[in-house]
Amino acid sequence: MIDRYFPKDVGGIWSEESKFRTWLRVELEVCRVLAEKGWIPEEALARIVEKADFSLARIREIEQITHHDLIALTTSVPSM
Repeated sequence: MIDRYFPKDVGGIWSEESKFRTWLRVELEVCRVLAEKGWIPEEALARIVEKADFSLARIREIEQITHHDLIALTTSVPSM
């Protein structure tokens, strides 16, 4: 989105940070469902939730290699 078309308080919704936070929430919800089904152990889910964070700078580095923003996000999240 073009910044000049949004008030400052609305512009944050369309930021890269917001996009990646939303995507990370979706990934965490998928993990929760998989844990409910028994596909992910509860202990592993707890560790995943605890470590689920990212750095925009790291995502950008990875995206230069992968040319894919979602792959860059999931790769940048610390492993268990």
